[in-house]
Amino acid sequence: MSNHRRACVTHQKKIFHQLHLKSLSLKNNNNNISPTNNKITHANNLFSAWNTLQKKRVYSKRLGIEYTFKYQANGSKNVLLHGNHFMYRKRLDNFKHNYSHNPRMRKRQETRFKRHCRRIFRTNKSNPITSLDDRLVAGKRYHFLFLQSQFVNKPIKHLKYNKKSYLPNPQDYKFRVPFFSFSSSTRGRIICNVVENTSTIDDSATGSLSTVPETDTNLESSATSSFLTVNNFDPLPSTVTIPYV
Repeated sequence: MSNHRRACVTHQKKIFHQLHLKSLSLKNNNNNISPTNNKITHANNLFSAWNTLQKKRVYSKRLGIEYTFKYQANGSKNVLLHGNHFMYRKRLDNFKHNYSHNPRMRKRQETRFKRHCRRIFRTNKSNPITSLDDRLVAGKRYHFLFLQSQFVNKPIKHLKYNKKSYLPNPQDYKFRVPFFSFSSSTRGRIICNVVENTSTIDDSATGSLSTVPETDTNLESSATSSFLTVNNFDPLPSTVTIPYV
């Protein structure tokens, strides 16, 4: 966690019950008001971080690495084209090594990072990942950075658009949603994609209905007309009489 905070599993949740944002802590300490820590407050803070293009530098003293991340809102391609209903995602990039100046600590950091690479790339397994393209795919899957030119998009899965309607409805949300802050051109593309998707669905449905086979009456008439008929079969000739016993 940030600010070098540590806690066991039992008491870790109590950290987040306290003031964890500097801007809110200064404001609420002056007013002597305890802040609320719920989904609405978290979603609004996340919206402001995305809207103001905030970036954060992340350091790992254990691995000797650092990278930056920022919040991005999923646009028309992600929300509708790919069926991704997550509102936000984290963009991880600008990876580089930041080893310690202490030689012993630097050696430990390098060993830990190499161990992490072996785990992701399955170096000690029978089917290791050796090519660069496959390693990039594995890094994207496990959200692992190992190159400076690499970036990873990590979805934030606890904030989603409602699946009841194709377009978001402001009445369905009690917090600020990035869709309503998009530009008019972006929202226009989303609406066009919705219209195209719905029209293709309707066309496919009507096409399937128009190509339905004949009705039951037509099937009966065609079936009766296709059958061949013969006269009633009589095993005895008409001249033979059967005596009454």
